[in-house]
Amino acid sequence: MKKKSVRRMLSMITGVAVLATIIPASVMADTGVRYVDGTGEYDYCTDYNVVDASDHEWKNNEWYVVKNGTNNKVIFWDRIEINGNVNLILDDTVTLYAMNGIHVSPGNSLTIYGRSIDLTDPDDSNHENLRVWMEESDTDISGYAAIGGNAGEKNGKITIASGRLSVHSTADGGAGIGTGNYISREAYKADTANSGINYGNITIQKAYVAASGGYNAAAIGGGDYADSEGIMIYGGTVRAMGNYNQQENKPDDALIGAAGIGGGRGGYLFAFYMDSGSVIAASCGIGSGLGNGYGIPPTNNLTISISGGTLAALSNWGNAAMIGGTEQELSYIRDNVVQVYKSARIKYTDVDGWPTGDVNIANANLQVTLDISEYKNHNVILIEPCPHEEHTYVPTASTHIVKCATCRADALSEEKHTFDSENRCSVCGYEAPVVFNVRAQLTGKITIVYAFKLSEDLKKDENAYVSFTSSGKTWTEKFADMLYDSSDNAFGSFVHVDAMNLADSIVINVYNGNGEKLPLVSKSCTDYTEEGFSYSIKDYSEHIFSNPWYEDFAKSLCNYGAMVCNYFKDSYGDWNPDLNALNAVTEETLAPYALKTNGKENRPAGISRTTIRVSFDSDNTLRITYYLTDDSEINNLRFWLDNDIEEYKPKRLASGVYAIDVENIAAPDLDVAHTFKVTDGSKTYTIEASAMSYALTSMKSGDEKRANLGKAFYLYNQEANKVLN
Repeated sequence: MKKKSVRRMLSMITGVAVLATIIPASVMADTGVRYVDGTGEYDYCTDYNVVDASDHEWKNNEWYVVKNGTNNKVIFWDRIEINGNVNLILDDTVTLYAMNGIHVSPGNSLTIYGRSIDLTDPDDSNHENLRVWMEESDTDISGYAAIGGNAGEKNGKITIASGRLSVHSTADGGAGIGTGNYISREAYKADTANSGINYGNITIQKAYVAASGGYNAAAIGGGDYADSEGIMIYGGTVRAMGNYNQQENKPDDALIGAAGIGGGRGGYLFAFYMDSGSVIAASCGIGSGLGNGYGIPPTNNLTISISGGTLAALSNWGNAAMIGGTEQELSYIRDNVVQVYKSARIKYTDVDGWPTGDVNIANANLQVTLDISEYKNHNVILIEPCPHEEHTYVPTASTHIVKCATCRADALSEEKHTFDSENRCSVCGYEAPVVFNVRAQLTGKITIVYAFKLSEDLKKDENAYVSFTSSGKTWTEKFADMLYDSSDNAFGSFVHVDAMNLADSIVINVYNGNGEKLPLVSKSCTDYTEEGFSYSIKDYSEHIFSNPWYEDFAKSLCNYGAMVCNYFKDSYGDWNPDLNALNAVTEETLAPYALKTNGKENRPAGISRTTIRVSFDSDNTLRITYYLTDDSEINNLRFWLDNDIEEYKPKRLASGVYAIDVENIAAPDLDVAHTFKVTDGSKTYTIEASAMSYALTSMKSGDEKRANLGKAFYLYNQEANKVLN
């Protein structure tokens, strides 16, 4: 099949007009048959078969077009068989009659198109594009769906993209559109012949569809004892009546129990989605208008999602209009089972028996619900857009509640806030907390600095706080405990990051004093409410990489993070190091940073040895460790660091093990030498070393990972000297 878009066709009109004056009509190309696709746009088909009543077996991947007929009719007395994926284009002036239905079995599909969009009731103009009947009189085909499965059979994929259809089954147990009938619920469950084949999905788009089901069968969905799989409504007009041969009185036996849209008697509806259009779903028997059939226990597998349009659901004899039928727990409505679109108005009422008069209940005397859960036990439900323009809004922590200012002073729905450039909800005026700024600080401890702007109300909340989650840990900080900058009207939080965790994201969320999660937006109005605001030192390195001044520093930070990960975690993680830059660093490069002492002969007798190291699992800390011959020797020793006048008290790490730490060394100062001094009164031992001294010992260690760590540490310091000093 060849398709040409409307835009392309329009662009060719001028050229075609010229050619038409010089090319005989007999040799002009066929421009194709125009039809309306599922989005409401025109398309064209140029490779097709003209529908002929003598051919009732339609082939895979073929297109069939209704173009002419006797007295504007094409009549099929044989049941039309769909083999594979078949497309049908209807005509606006010719009606296709399928007097014994259309067979769409599992594994096959039928897509129907009209040539224009007309969603009016065909009865108004006395014309349908397609009429499909399934009469009970023919016992050989009893229980067949009008469009769908035969008796004891599920249906294949059925899509009605456009056109006007009248689809009716008066057969015993056959759906209007859907499955055929089954002799029992057990027989349906035992039908596994088509397991694994995509079956049952019924989609209606820009079409008018009037459908009815036979005895114990849904108009759209399951036949007798059968479930209904996914039913999707994306616009159009749908009028669906289950158990069309309605009973006026409720007898004690021979109950008629299918839904209008959904399961047949004993069958479930598993999924219904609607985003636009107008739908009326009614059951003339003991079933729900939209939902399950009669005589089954409640299920938690059902999903009804209505995100737009107008839906009316009607049931009979006191049954619930939606979800379930008699002998079910009618209050069975759980969270998220039924989702109704924002700003919808839900009306309800009850009737005794079948509603008299027109089934269209839009103008009936209905009550408006205060709560979505209130509709569950009523047998007439109308869900429609609120017709009034004036609404009021009640802001909450993460949403605002929409209230109609005219028809009811209570909530219609909850909506997420929509934030403008001032970080206020453009609908209700709610002011969200803002991540005003985030940056890395490398001049001491490796730190991520956050700045927040808060509403006046949140400032007054002494217990409002931020949660931080990283590396499997979560901690909190109250805004009241943060540094406040009155000039920027910002609250500042400082989060220290271990060198080993430079690539690990920190995710933040904001909560009020009641523990309710609040919306969180950035200065650019990006909404982080759902996933939280995430940032890491790695993100910082990628951010500054685009700046030529910081490009080399960003590379060195990347190498540093990668080699820390590789040394401690045996992988580069998410980093992408530049190994060529590391290979350019040699022992000679770091030779000027070698550790210096005044000789072991000046070491007090109580000290057996000393070591040097840099801590990467916290901040950048240079440590000289002293090992004593006996722990009691500490009483004979005195320590100094650099030129401090006061004596330094070393940390006791273990029995006979003591350390002097130079903490929080800024990246540019990693090459600054420090003097460590110890004396027993007769001998004084000094060590001069910097963090780069450790980098040199790492290169000499013979351990490739440790050597690369030392090299990356050196490059990180050198580039920091260029940009951070």
